[in-house]
Amino acid sequence: MTRIFKLLAAAVMALSASAASATTASFYAEGQYITNFCGGGTFCSSGGGTLDMTFEPGMVEAVSDALLTLAFFGDFDSTHETVSVSLGTLGLGEVMDNDGSNDIFFGPTFGNQYVAPTFLFARVAKNALNSQLRDGKLKLSFSTLTSDTGNSYNGVDNLYGAETIKAYMKFKTVPSPVPLPAGAVLLFSGLFGLGIIRSRKG
Repeated sequence: MTRIFKLLAAAVMALSASAASATTASFYAEGQYITNFCGGGTFCSSGGGTLDMTFEPGMVEAVSDALLTLAFFGDFDSTHETVSVSLGTLGLGEVMDNDGSNDIFFGPTFGNQYVAPTFLFARVAKNALNSQLRDGKLKLSFSTLTSDTGNSYNGVDNLYGAETIKAYMKFKTVPSPVPLPAGAVLLFSGLFGLGIIRSRKG
């Protein structure tokens, strides 16, 4: 029975060590961009369309808010270029519409057409971020669809050169806790109960 207790103690110590190592935090940071999106697809058509970026931090848990930076370059200069932004099922609002009250971003409310990139910044709360991190991926979506923007006219088009949308995301993470398999819990419980019974009989 002493041997069983030693094995049980070793297993518990291993699990404790694993849990302790999982608390080591690190920063996840990644940048992505989409360019020449007016050359095909529907994003620049009058009916509008969507563009997606997929970030893959892996099976982690956010322990800080995320800093999201966007840069728009091209035909983004007035209320005709409204773009809706979302992170998974989390709506972040509409940008490039000359209205800063309907989104979570701070920065210019409309673009500087083909002159310089327009930079926008937002903080996404860690709890909201974790609700989108269940599969280890984050999908950042941009839409010019009327159903998403409420704007009946989409004026994004390629007038003089290549349009570009860049996104950069940074947040602090720890590895997602790995749940102990139910079978292992039952095994440890059984061994512990067996040990108590045997010790009482002795």
